[in-house]
Amino acid sequence: MELRLTGLVIKQEGQLQVANRIYQEVFNLPWVEKELGKLRPYSEAFNAWQESGCQDESRLLRGQALADALAWSVDKSLSDRDYQFLTAAQEVEKQLLKLEKQAVELEKLEAQVELDAQLKANKILDEALIKAKQKAKKIIVIGLTVSLSLVTPAFLLRLKIAQEATKLEQAGVGALRQFKSDQIKGLREAMLAGQKLQALVENSTTIAEYPVTTPLLALQNILDTIEEKNWWDNEKGEIKSVSFSPDGKKFAAAGYDGIIRVFSLSGEELGKLEGHKGGALGGVNSISFSPDGKIIASAGGDETVRIWDISGKQLTQIDGQTVFNSVSFSPDGKTIATAADYGEVKLWNLSGKEIGKLEGYDGGVNSVTFSSDGEKIATAGKDGIIRLWNKSGKELLKITGHQGQEIFDVSFSPDGKYLATAAGDNKARIWNLSGEEQAILKEHQSWVMSVNFSPNSQRLVTASDDGTVRLWNLSGQEIAQFSGHLGTVWDATFSPNGRYLLTAGRDGKTRLWDMSVKGVVNLPGHQRDINTIDISADGQYVVGAGDEGIVSIWDVSGKEIVKWKANPREKVLSVSFSPNGKLIGTVGNEDIVRLWDISGEQITTFKGHQGWVNSISFSWDGKLIATAGADKTARIWNISGEEQATLEGNEDVVSTVRFSADGKQIITAGWDGTIRLWNLSGNLINKWQAHRDKIRILDMTNDGKYLATADDESLVKIWDIYGDKKQEFSSYQNGIYALSFSPNGEYLVTGGMDGTVKVWDLQGRQIAEFNDEKGAIWGISFGKDGRVAIGGHEGLAQLWEFRELDALLNDGCEWLQGYMKSHSNDVEIRKVCQDK
Repeated sequence: MELRLTGLVIKQEGQLQVANRIYQEVFNLPWVEKELGKLRPYSEAFNAWQESGCQDESRLLRGQALADALAWSVDKSLSDRDYQFLTAAQEVEKQLLKLEKQAVELEKLEAQVELDAQLKANKILDEALIKAKQKAKKIIVIGLTVSLSLVTPAFLLRLKIAQEATKLEQAGVGALRQFKSDQIKGLREAMLAGQKLQALVENSTTIAEYPVTTPLLALQNILDTIEEKNWWDNEKGEIKSVSFSPDGKKFAAAGYDGIIRVFSLSGEELGKLEGHKGGALGGVNSISFSPDGKIIASAGGDETVRIWDISGKQLTQIDGQTVFNSVSFSPDGKTIATAADYGEVKLWNLSGKEIGKLEGYDGGVNSVTFSSDGEKIATAGKDGIIRLWNKSGKELLKITGHQGQEIFDVSFSPDGKYLATAAGDNKARIWNLSGEEQAILKEHQSWVMSVNFSPNSQRLVTASDDGTVRLWNLSGQEIAQFSGHLGTVWDATFSPNGRYLLTAGRDGKTRLWDMSVKGVVNLPGHQRDINTIDISADGQYVVGAGDEGIVSIWDVSGKEIVKWKANPREKVLSVSFSPNGKLIGTVGNEDIVRLWDISGEQITTFKGHQGWVNSISFSWDGKLIATAGADKTARIWNISGEEQATLEGNEDVVSTVRFSADGKQIITAGWDGTIRLWNLSGNLINKWQAHRDKIRILDMTNDGKYLATADDESLVKIWDIYGDKKQEFSSYQNGIYALSFSPNGEYLVTGGMDGTVKVWDLQGRQIAEFNDEKGAIWGISFGKDGRVAIGGHEGLAQLWEFRELDALLNDGCEWLQGYMKSHSNDVEIRKVCQDK
């Protein structure tokens, strides 16, 4: 209306039109863009970002500046480029927040473990001191001679255990710290602490009798996240290049000393290929297996290229007048390409005869590689130029883009769609074969020395002068980081199956990393929050449901067996298997309770609640069902759906309901912070104020001796059935909505709003921790054989494996099998594992 009143526009056929051509010429699109630029609170950053071709993420808004810009953009009609700018900024902000969260969580874990260790150590020593003082009083009364007899062997043993326990607490904390910089050393330290703890508690039958638990926490955390499988140390100097055999069963490593060493994946050294000169004017810069795995080619600083059979016999030697930097086999194995200083790129047959030359570089060439179909060759030069050639040596394309910085490596994706380059501008880049930049990999803090694609072309690995190895997706987002090398990492490459990484460093070490997922099974099928999850009594199946209103049943391998729509109004808030595993009960944001068979066929519905139903529980004999609702009641039903009793008197929403072990009583907890105990007739037997605010969740041990409750402040309390508080502790999880006792009642698992899952003993000592990067945990079930099922944010459904001390030590020994083969002098760890 304001524009029409000014006379700038008129309304025609329901649309605004510029009033005349003069206005159209004056108030054209450039004018609009110019005026909009004056209005934008982020115009300077926006213009700089546009000038970079929309690639420079350092120009994107972050923090408060981004929040202000988003607030300004509300109700405005902006250009597509504005929205692209703001969206890109939000994506980068999200990734930064994720990385910051991971760092904070690790620091919190270390700090909490260290604090717990100190508190527990002090407690142990205080108890010993109290006993010592008590005995000292007796000494004064009875006399010096008699007193010496009171310092009994039992007292001295307890004092010794207290001292050992303190050392083990410190060792557990130390192992977690060591793990951050050297994973295998961290695992070693944790295993040595665990073995000493095992010896200390030799005759103990329960976790309650353990004087400390930090070694268990360290072992569980390390074994669930470890990636380093083995390392080999070349004391004669740095390792420059590594290469897997095509079958993935062995690999070769070479470097400063000029010797190529071949190892089995399991750790044994299989042979040495000796011939290159070592030292500053020699060494091996590049090695490559032939496609059939029978031949190895090497490029040396001694101005030679050599071809070997796998037994170590030299088949061919090519002499040059310059240092060779790179060597690569063609896919058919009949040709090798070499790149050298002075701009020489040549093709050779396996007899060492020159059969082609790629001309165009004035300076040195660092890398050469064939495409997977053998039709193209890519080279990377010290002059900052990537060149693409056909196999006849004709230059097809020239790519610049690393700001003129030296390019150290170039790699084709196996699917032939992309090139990746690594350069001295601290970045790696992904290009299509037309030379158009697709993504920038830019988290490294120094030169990027190597880049390689995974076998499925979906990921990349880079190695850098900053001492790190990083894993990326095709969008340029960092997926993982591997630390351990001291100084430059020269090379990093995937195994043929994509499971392993090999890295080579200035520190003389070759490291093998295993990227397989450990200790967790993903349960797929949901996109929205999983609110509730349960493991069947026999431990063979998992049922979960959430905001989509869909119930899924999986087996323990993660295979989805069946799924069905269980709530037409969508949310399922609680799901439970019957004790025999043949029935499933569900409740949600409706006033109906639904009973199903395990094929998803609805058997019956129960009606009686006057609002949402939050919780459902079967009696231990499977004959009764209890439910709790937003209508401030809990109700008892028989299996046919007939209401047996209504439990009234709650002052707020009832969040959880459980049957007692003998099936004769009902326990409820709710938003009024009160626990109530009822008989099956609905009469109140006992109640007590348990929390100041809402109780979000309650569970009971299978033997009926203990209850556990938790609230929004992450306060966990353990009670006996009579309301006596046995333990209270904070889990530091930003609120708890899920908890579950282990079947034997020795452990309690809690799920936090911060995405962590923690396992505790009943003294409040942390035993294990699992981390989810997606967000809040809404449902937990502790099943047989140590399996913990969790459900949470954005479709998260997983099975984790919780292990006790002996199993942890066994798994640690299994992980280190290869390490022990190649490190026979590590007597300590071999002793730990000799009987495992």
